[in-house]
Amino acid sequence: MQQADPYMAYGAYLEGKVLNGDPVHLVIALYEGAIDAARRARSCLETGDIWGRSKATSKAMNILIELNTSLDHKKGGAISHNLARLYHYMQQKLMEGHAQKKAEAYREVERLLETLLEAWYKVAEERSTALVPALPAESAEALPVAEPVTAAGCYADYFADATATSPGMAFLF
Repeated sequence: MQQADPYMAYGAYLEGKVLNGDPVHLVIALYEGAIDAARRARSCLETGDIWGRSKATSKAMNILIELNTSLDHKKGGAISHNLARLYHYMQQKLMEGHAQKKAEAYREVERLLETLLEAWYKVAEERSTALVPALPAESAEALPVAEPVTAAGCYADYFADATATSPGMAFLF
């Protein structure tokens, strides 16, 4: 009997997650990937890893191309056009960082992407709170209120000496 390749299973899982995922979370994942790639390219520049720098720069460029091609200029209007210009600018900075070996160009791309990512985190947060219906005031008052748990109280029984509470037993699970 042949065993299933775990990498193929993970690939299928990842593909399903991407194809069925929330568009906002997919954009966030792309931004995180681009930031990571730009940071890795800068790190490779600093360590002299030319091949690594090239791969990381290409990955960041490809992600920016994907972000750019996914823009809907009809629905997005001026914001969409400004993002396209910013993505193009970041691509130029990545090429400058790679060709001229400028760490500052990579840092600038990282900072720009991090700023945009913060905005996307806020969009995701607003969407998630908008999807959760608010409880009426009378329902909220009826909810039980949890008492605060201290660290000692939370784990006190877990770390208690088992032999003191149950003679003859070494462990309590």
